[in-house]
Amino acid sequence: VEWEAVHGRPLREVLALLSCCRGFLGNDSGMSHLAARVCPTTALFGPSDPRVWAPLGNEVEIVRAPDGVLEKLEPDIVLGRLQFRRSVL
Repeated sequence: VEWEAVHGRPLREVLALLSCCRGFLGNDSGMSHLAARVCPTTALFGPSDPRVWAPLGNEVEIVRAPDGVLEKLEPDIVLGRLQFRRSVL
């Protein structure tokens, strides 16, 4: 599989690319908000409050880091959530 970075592209083009995705994993960022509008999205939250800042979309899952510290979020937890979502999709 070849990967291509989507850097410096117009947001409409990025949105079109995201609409073709089976899912998106990202942190609390603008890209996660954009993805949540068009594809299943798992958003990782550290210190910011997802009750205020969670992306809006039909299929958004929030994964909170322990004590709000992303470095404490174990990769196995994130991968487990993605595996669960994959079985649901």
